[in-house]
Amino acid sequence: MDESLCTRRRNNCPLRQEASAEDIAQAVAFLASDASANICGERLVVDGGCSAQHMPEDADC
Repeated sequence: MDESLCTRRRNNCPLRQEASAEDIAQAVAFLASDASANICGERLVVDGGCSAQHMPEDADC
């Protein structure tokens, strides 16, 4: 994606940033830890809130 589209996509996310590799790694570490031992059958979305709203069609990749 070109930078203008990346910026537009980021600005449409509620947290104004997309998830980084570190964000994903921390979620995976949590799910692999004892702290998540009682979690079953859930979907953990790590996307800065992008999936919680409608993304404009031209920015949804």
